[in-house]
Amino acid sequence: MTCGSVVRANGAGWAVRTSVTNTECTVLWGPLPPAIFPGPEGAVAWTDAAGNFWLFGGFGADSSGAEDYLNDLWKYSAGQWTWISGSNLRDQNGTYGTQGTAAPNNVPGSRSQSVSWIDASGNFWLFAGVGYGASGSEDGLNDLWKYSAGEWTWISGSNMIDQAETYGILGIASPNNVPGAREGGVGWTDAAGNLWLFGGSGFNDLWKYSTGEWTWMGGSNAGDPTPTYGTLGTAAPGNLPGGRTDPIVWTDASGNVWLFGGTPKVKVAMRVPSMIYGSTNLQGSARIQIDLPRTPLNATQI
Repeated sequence: MTCGSVVRANGAGWAVRTSVTNTECTVLWGPLPPAIFPGPEGAVAWTDAAGNFWLFGGFGADSSGAEDYLNDLWKYSAGQWTWISGSNLRDQNGTYGTQGTAAPNNVPGSRSQSVSWIDASGNFWLFAGVGYGASGSEDGLNDLWKYSAGEWTWISGSNMIDQAETYGILGIASPNNVPGAREGGVGWTDAAGNLWLFGGSGFNDLWKYSTGEWTWMGGSNAGDPTPTYGTLGTAAPGNLPGGRTDPIVWTDASGNVWLFGGTPKVKVAMRVPSMIYGSTNLQGSARIQIDLPRTPLNATQI
């Protein structure tokens, strides 16, 4: 989310306004209608070959009404929801099991803003996001999971938070290569069934996952680089999108990949024991997360 977006804590919301010069950000504190938030934010979703709709994780409310990161897996079919996997409570650590081995008890930790794919066999793949690893508190993740035949498999990456990337040699696959922890990247599959990953957390690196190995295919290994636009409408080897988070990506009928927008960002997060505004008293632990442009901002409560 950027200035101009809405953030929330425990069902209440805050509107965030950016000035014309983008050098000052004024934060307006106040309750917003619950209808604005119909479900989890930052969840991943897909449809299977039978037309069933699936939903995993995100930031939302658990069975007790408390809000934070989730790891519940749901299926919507024939007009009804079915809880398939994961916990009905927030902020759960993952059960990773043995890398490369599916098991009924395996499950990714609670998370939001992950990247997902569907492969040619209809298996669901999940990568990274911000949330919980095998133990400890939440932060960026770089774990790769596959969901197939009703079971999760931890495929690649670390089971701990905040892990650095191993780029290796550009264009060369290696079992040691792995993208670093990130949130808000985008992914797609090509005609050969390879999984592709771009950006997230201000990166502009491009990765391919194929036959069990990651390959760094392009972009910077420095993080949050500036773009090279070249000439409008003209392709060139040196052209490169800048580092970004939460862009939109799609592929056309010819297999071309299209990318739009996104936010180069830093994260400001805090936990507030109690917030009081107007006649509403927001008790308990409230997590507020505001993602701001990298231009320095001055926030003012009014």
